[in-house]
Amino acid sequence: MAHVKKYTMSAVGHMANHYGRSDVGQAAEYIIRGNENIDPNLTPLNYNLAAEDQQLPQVDFIHKRMGEIRVQKRADVNVLCDWVITQPKELPANRSRDFFESVYAFMRDRYGERNVISAYVHMDETTPHMHFAFMPIVADRRRGGEKLCAKELLTRKELQTFHNDLQNAVERDLGIEVHLLNGATQDGNKSITELKRALAEENLQEKVRQDAEIARRALERAAVIKTSEKGFGKNRRTEVTISAKTHQQLLETSNAADRLTISAARYEKKIAAAEQENERLRGEVLSERRRSEQQRKQLKQIQTEYDELLASINAVIDRCQDELKDDLKNELEAERIWQREVKVAKANIKYFTERVDEASSFEDLARVPLAFRPMDMYVDENGKVQEIGIRVYADLEDCRILRYIGGRFLDKQNFSSLHEMNESYLANMDWEKMTEVRQTPRVKRLLGIAQRRAEEQERVPKTVEEFAAMMKNEQKKEQSFELEL
Repeated sequence: MAHVKKYTMSAVGHMANHYGRSDVGQAAEYIIRGNENIDPNLTPLNYNLAAEDQQLPQVDFIHKRMGEIRVQKRADVNVLCDWVITQPKELPANRSRDFFESVYAFMRDRYGERNVISAYVHMDETTPHMHFAFMPIVADRRRGGEKLCAKELLTRKELQTFHNDLQNAVERDLGIEVHLLNGATQDGNKSITELKRALAEENLQEKVRQDAEIARRALERAAVIKTSEKGFGKNRRTEVTISAKTHQQLLETSNAADRLTISAARYEKKIAAAEQENERLRGEVLSERRRSEQQRKQLKQIQTEYDELLASINAVIDRCQDELKDDLKNELEAERIWQREVKVAKANIKYFTERVDEASSFEDLARVPLAFRPMDMYVDENGKVQEIGIRVYADLEDCRILRYIGGRFLDKQNFSSLHEMNESYLANMDWEKMTEVRQTPRVKRLLGIAQRRAEEQERVPKTVEEFAAMMKNEQKKEQSFELEL
């Protein structure tokens, strides 16, 4: 049997003491006096199945949970609901713990683990039963979040389907038939007093039925069995006379009893095999439940570790936020300054190239042409006149000035920043100084290499013999040039 009752905040303390069987002070005396069915000697056998899921004191947990949800500010608001589930009287004594564990798992999943207050099993009263105390919390569809509302949770439909759902779940877990539905619960939800009265009436009716059956059988025996006293003294005896019909019935009953004995033996074997199979299946079910509980605890531990890691990360981010902002600000400021200096450099270069009649190009900021001074010329294989000289480039990315002769590197000038390069060079460029070259051995060598390339382009060999002779002549010139240097 199962029954639910709702309580306001004013009754929370009393109910919490009743569930936990407070063992100190006036609370314990009040509880024992308030229910004469409690046997204090059996109270140590009570246990709380929700102890691992909800470890706070019951009243503290209710206050904490109420701070997380929306609660109406009224004295008549029900903050606690209590399902009382009574152990079926036909349940084997060794399955009591399994029964209440199955009930608790069903109730926890139905009403939410976060809303469970306690689940005390009382073994110190006339019939073992469990108080599943929980907070009636539902989703607030209008405002979002959660709210406290027993009316929306414990609806008529919920009360009508609860017993069937609970019985199916328990039978599935235990692998045996249990009777949670009886005359006391078929007519709907009743109070504890009404349940006890209904149970007493059932027991009384059963007793009356048994007494009536005994009386009926006694009358039947008196009608078909006759006794008489015969003989005298030591030979006196009692004779029992039965009718022929009764004798035939006894023979038929004896034969039927023999057949039933044989059938009973056969069915006992089948029942024993079925019980073994049930025990095996029950063991598998319990094993799966333990594995599920273990996985749930592991998931809960992982969630706790994740929350702690997330809190640590957020703390580090909070500490480093100012430093990251400063670094980003400095990087943005440096980029802004560089872009500004690039614009200044482009303006200086454009002004200079227009003044010396040179073409300016900024396609490659690492190789911006500035000036060119011819030092020699030749006619290429297409008949066009080509010039050999010194070329000057500006590298705006690495802040330096590069000079080449005939396409080969001559020298460079480095600057610490683009701002310095603008101030000390690009803003005051002098074509003569930029292209001035002293006739050093290196300059002569680079110029000689450029001239030989030009000569090679002027006379292209037409046969293999001419090409071999030309290469031999070039080797001699190269050796001579090296000796001069």
